[in-house]
Amino acid sequence: MKSKKSKSSLFNINANIIVLISYLGGLILMWIPTLCYVAWIVPLLIYITESKNKYIKDQSSQSLFIYLLTSLLSIIVYIFLRLFSSPIDFAQIYNILASGSLIIIILTSMLVSIIKILASFFIGIAAIKSWNYENYEILYLKPYLKIFRKYLIKLEERGDNNKDTAKETKEKSSSKKKEKVRGRKLKK
Repeated sequence: MKSKKSKSSLFNINANIIVLISYLGGLILMWIPTLCYVAWIVPLLIYITESKNKYIKDQSSQSLFIYLLTSLLSIIVYIFLRLFSSPIDFAQIYNILASGSLIIIILTSMLVSIIKILASFFIGIAAIKSWNYENYEILYLKPYLKIFRKYLIKLEERGDNNKDTAKETKEKSSSKKKEKVRGRKLKK
């Protein structure tokens, strides 16, 4: 299903360009070794700063979800590898091979690479589809995406409520100050 061509509330840029930045910005970060843990920052910033365009919100929430998953997976594997890997003493190489820990490390690293390649493939498809203003949802993630988007909407509503209460308290305090000033003028 195609969305209408629209503009973003960010710098009045076409929505498909912003969505493309959301997907490709995170994709680039995902493959840089140290930055792979924070690849979700690009779509998060776009999601937070976009206020009006639903198409951008939907697509950036999808890319945010994907990059959060890959970052979480990378962190778990990093911890796993740190637990199982130890400095290799070449005198004990036979014991390491016999114990299977080296094989576990290699297989785990390969699994992460395969998952990142698959994620990159689906992200590439999503980026191409989003360039054409198509609402593309990555296969097998639809039910989880719905839950994630509901959670994001709740967080946004909380933030809006906090802003409203902050405005109300600010207005109350300013009206109290005005009343004090009026009271002082009347006393004089």
